[in-house]
Amino acid sequence: MGNNSQDEFSNLGIKKSLEVKTLVVIDPEENSGKGYRTQLLNEAISSAYRRRASGIHLIVSSKAEETKKFLLNKDFKVVHSFEMQDEGGELLYHAIEKADNQKRKTHLPSKVQENERNDREKKRKVSPNFQGDKLPSQHHDLTLKGQYLFQIKNGSKTVEGRIFSGQFTRYREGDTIRFFNRNDSVTCRIKAVNSFNTFKEMMQHCGVHACLPDANSLEDGVAAYHKIPNFSDRERRSGVVSFEIERQPDYRVY
Repeated sequence: MGNNSQDEFSNLGIKKSLEVKTLVVIDPEENSGKGYRTQLLNEAISSAYRRRASGIHLIVSSKAEETKKFLLNKDFKVVHSFEMQDEGGELLYHAIEKADNQKRKTHLPSKVQENERNDREKKRKVSPNFQGDKLPSQHHDLTLKGQYLFQIKNGSKTVEGRIFSGQFTRYREGDTIRFFNRNDSVTCRIKAVNSFNTFKEMMQHCGVHACLPDANSLEDGVAAYHKIPNFSDRERRSGVVSFEIERQPDYRVY
């Protein structure tokens, strides 16, 4: 994927668009139908949104009919056709819908889930026995301060906020997280995932006390997040993500 938004095709009406170099799933025979391409595409769209690009574009070979069909089903449009060496190619473009300028929040993971549901519905019409291609849920281990661990266990903290980068771009609804420190742990299921530009927007949407039960106000909550080293700068670069969590029962063997 390109590092910056491009104006290479501005004469075709595509300005400040992020170029995707490749969209490849390794070992397609083994991984086809598991939703991995949708996950990759979602992360590309998320990256373009954070960089305030107008959309994303890529060139597809005329021989890659399956890839073209996949992208057209994801609201890409064919903008231009041309010849490339020994074969033809097409320029496909997807415009990113900007959120309200005041709130400027987006729910990209939810959009991916909507796309996957639409894909499954189309396949059911063809094959009544289709079981779906939802990505398998995953388990994550995450360190957490004792005070927040206690709040999750007593039910007062129901949202965990993090910088939207690295491993946290791969967390999905239905995944489980084991929050732990040296003395204790608790396992939760992710009920919903939402991404925002700032912690302030996150708390306005999710509720201050759902994120930080001890915060006296929205401003106190923002200050608590910004007190974490480098979080203010990383927030500006990457945005933030919220995980709505639900505590899971403790299972013990006696």
